[in-house]
Parts: sequence; C-alpha cells; structure tokens
Amino acid sequence: MEELQGAVIIAQAACPDVRFSFTSNTTMVFRFQSERGAELISAISVPPEEITYQNLAEKSHFFSLRDQLRFMFQPTLRSQYEDYIHRQASTTGYKTLFSKNLQQASDMTVANLYYYFKVRDEYDVEEAAVMA
Repeated sequence: MEELQGAVIIAQAACPDVRFSFTSNTTMVFRFQSERGAELISAISVPPEEITYQNLAEKSHFFSLRDQLRFMFQPTLRSQYEDYIHRQASTTGYKTLFSKNLQQASDMTVANLYYYFKVRDEYDVEEAAVMA
C-alpha cells in the first residue's frame, strides 16, 4: 500500500490535473478530463502476489526470499538449511536454535537464519584471509 501511495504522490506531481484514489489495497483509480471535457476513469489492479512479495521483501534478504519459494517445491532443501543452522548455532553458542525449534519455524525464519550464518561465515573466511 505504501508503494502505491508513493506512486500516487509522484504521479500527482507529474500530472496535477489527474485525480488519483484507491478503492482497495490492490486497486488504484485514475480520474482525468478528456479533451472534450468528459471524465475518463481508469483502474489498475495490483495482484495480491505482488503485495505479498513487497511485504516479504522488506523483511528478507533477496536470496532468502528466493529460497522460501524453493522450500515449497523442495522440502528436503529446508531440512538441509535447518541442519546447517543447527551446526552453526551450536558452534556459536545459540542454544535455542536446535532442530525441534527450527522445524516449527516459518520458511521465512529458516531462510533468513541460514543467510545470517552464511554471510557471517563468509565474513569470517574473508577476515582470516586478510589476517594471514
């Protein structure tokens, strides 16, 4: 919704004679006068998938978002991610990230935790290379 409102502000600045409004969270209506004075109305619908994607994109790393979709089609991939998170959590002292808790976590949580540890590991490897 915020993205649509931002688009409305930009559109109003560019086209001051056009009136914009929302009929719902997914539909924006444009009202403007034609050359002959008739009011023309046009509506643009934003698919619910786009709104869901935008909400998730605010909360997730790009690759995490991609992997959340992969979990739907490859459930075994999720269990591999859970195993990786459990191993990393054990070595770093995160005691609550054990297998049972990870199995109850959402796909978004598992994917985000995976990339949290993955980025952390890559940073540690790069730091070790610089120190050597």
